[in-house]
Amino acid sequence: MLPARSADSITLDGQAQLTLGRNRCAASNAPPNVAPVTFSDPSGASESPPGCGLERIMSVTDQMLPVIGAVAAWAALGAYVSFTDIRRGVIPRRAVWIAGSAITLLLTVAAVMQDDPRRMVWVGVGAGTVGLFFEVIYRRWPDQVGYGDVRLIIVNAILAGWWGVHWSWIALCAGAIAEWPVALVALARSGRNARVRWAPGLVVGTSGVIAFCLWSFGAAG
Repeated sequence: MLPARSADSITLDGQAQLTLGRNRCAASNAPPNVAPVTFSDPSGASESPPGCGLERIMSVTDQMLPVIGAVAAWAALGAYVSFTDIRRGVIPRRAVWIAGSAITLLLTVAAVMQDDPRRMVWVGVGAGTVGLFFEVIYRRWPDQVGYGDVRLIIVNAILAGWWGVHWSWIALCAGAIAEWPVALVALARSGRNARVRWAPGLVVGTSGVIAFCLWSFGAAG
């Protein structure tokens, strides 16, 4: 039996309807004139591929709100500790622990709402391995990195780990790369006695990673 078709839909044996639309981006690498496909059954339910870019970010659902809240809490922490590190050379412990606890709680709520516990496994493994790595570095070279920096790095890893363990490490690398120019200048001026303010670079680098993940994968991952 040939399917009945209209200008924008095809009905297959009365069981399902395939609708061609041109308002959504089916894939980031798809040509702009290629229409995505929406499947709907006779009951009216439908499923369509997610958008991309700004559409993906702006398509907020209840399940995404805790992740967006976690990103907002991290952004507030990043701005605050960057200011205090530049002005006073201090990353306040209380601020980091409060924000880190809030971020962890919000991501846990998001994982429960999405029925996806593996994400908290990613968060735990990512933050745990990064934290252990810097614990060793801190114990070996306590004059080269402050424990406030270590706490901030762990919180960064918690948030980035929502999208996968590897993103915790990518955020760390991005933060280090962002801070390298400042660190090199400090070393050139003061030698081995240089004190590098790591918070701004760590925040800038992690911001780029989080922005990329939101753009590419959305808050729900």
